[in-house]
Amino acid sequence: MCRAHRYFLLVLCIACKGKPIAPLDDGSDSGAADVDTDADADADADADADADTDKEIGLGVMVQVSAGWTHSCAIDDAGGAHCWGSDEDGQASPAKKSFLQISSGASHTCGLRPTGDIKCWTDRDLGLDDVPEGTYRQVSAGAEHTCAIDAYGAIQCWGSNTYGQATPPEGTFSKVFSGGFHGCALDTGGNVTCWGPESTDGHTTGPGYALSEMAAGANHNCGLDSSGTVLCWGNDEYGQSTPPTEIFAQITVGSHHSCALTSEGIAACWGLNDRGQAMVPSGRYTSIEAGDRHTCAINLSGALVCWGSNAQGQASPPDSGSGETVDTGGAGGGSPRP
Repeated sequence: MCRAHRYFLLVLCIACKGKPIAPLDDGSDSGAADVDTDADADADADADADADTDKEIGLGVMVQVSAGWTHSCAIDDAGGAHCWGSDEDGQASPAKKSFLQISSGASHTCGLRPTGDIKCWTDRDLGLDDVPEGTYRQVSAGAEHTCAIDAYGAIQCWGSNTYGQATPPEGTFSKVFSGGFHGCALDTGGNVTCWGPESTDGHTTGPGYALSEMAAGANHNCGLDSSGTVLCWGNDEYGQSTPPTEIFAQITVGSHHSCALTSEGIAACWGLNDRGQAMVPSGRYTSIEAGDRHTCAINLSGALVCWGSNAQGQASPPDSGSGETVDTGGAGGGSPRP
C-alpha cells in the first residue's frame, strides 16, 4: 500500500475575516490565531510571550484540542500545552511555553506562540522541526510535513516532500490544512486549492465550490459551505465522505472517519467505527477533533472527553479532575490502516 494511506491528519480551522485573523476561541485544531504584530504592544506584553524561559505548566480549562495518530494535545486557558498518548518520537513532550494554537501530526506536534513564531517537537529527522523563519498566523501538522500561513497570507511548508505535500501553491490564503500526505488551503474567497500526490479518489482535487471551513484527512476532505451544510470529497470506502444532512458549525476529519458539531454543541460522527471512534458520548461540546482511530472533544465545562482506540493512551487525557475516557465498546489496538 502507498505509505500516504497509512497516516492521517485532520486539521480544522474556524472561519475568520478582517485584521488580524480572529482569535482561536472554539477549541478547533487549526484555527488562525490572534498574533500581536504591534511592536509597542509586544514591549508591554507578558514576558513569557517572547521569552525563551520555560513556562510553569498547570492543568486549567481546555480551550483547544488536536488529535493526532496515536497521541493528542490540548491548550489550556493559560496557553499551556498538554499532550498524552504515544511519545515514541517525542511528539507528546511539549515545550513549556505559551501557545495560541496547537496541531498534532503523526510523529510530531507544532504550536503557534503569541509572538507569531512556531515551535515543533519531535525526535524524527525529517526536518519536521526546521520551521522557516517568519511570523505566522496558523499552523497545521500533517503526517510527515507541516504547513503554516505567514503574516502575508502565503503558505510555508517544511518536512518530508516525498509526495509534493510540502510544495504549496503561491498566492494569498486565509487557512491551510495538512492531510496525511497532501494539503489544502482556502483563499480569502473560500475557494479550495489542494496539492500532493495524484489520486484516483480525487482528494487532492478541489471540490469546485466555496467553503467557509474545512478539514483534511488521510485521503478524504470535508468542509462547510456558507449555510453550514457538510460537503466531502475523496475516498468513501467507509462512508467517511457521506455526511449527514444536518446543519453544522464545525467540521473535523480523521483517518477514515469524520465528525461535525452543531452550533448547539451536538456532535455527530460518520465513517469507520472499528474502534468506537465514531460513537459520540452523550453531552454537549464546544469543540471536537477526529484522530486516526480516536476522537477527542471539549465539553461545556472545558473538560476533555476522548473515545475510540486507547492502545497508546491517546484517548486518556491528563487527569485534571475533569478528563474522561469513554469506553465505547471498540476493540483495542490501532495498527496503521492503508
